[in-house]
Amino acid sequence: MIELEGVRKVFNERGANEFVALDGVSLALGDAKVTVLKGPSGSGKTTLLSLVGCMAKPTAGRIRLDGRAIPRLQRRLVAAPCVLWVLLAAIVAWKILATDFHP
Repeated sequence: MIELEGVRKVFNERGANEFVALDGVSLALGDAKVTVLKGPSGSGKTTLLSLVGCMAKPTAGRIRLDGRAIPRLQRRLVAAPCVLWVLLAAIVAWKILATDFHP
């Protein structure tokens, strides 16, 4: 299960063109479930996926995988997003296979 608690993402924080992309998002994504993110352009869908996929750091809040906090990423890890996406995909695939999920 992936859980988000009070997640906030601000771009250019404290700058003249500060932009709040996500503000206080809390949700739980269950194992072996399909979740659809739907919304208009600019509503934060891609930002949310970037945070869950460990491609970006939240400005505030917590993200957990199976109850364990995902530690704040070091700058060197953010530089390798492809590896992180593959890792996340592998975790999701493993969980689906472990639960004998059949669509």
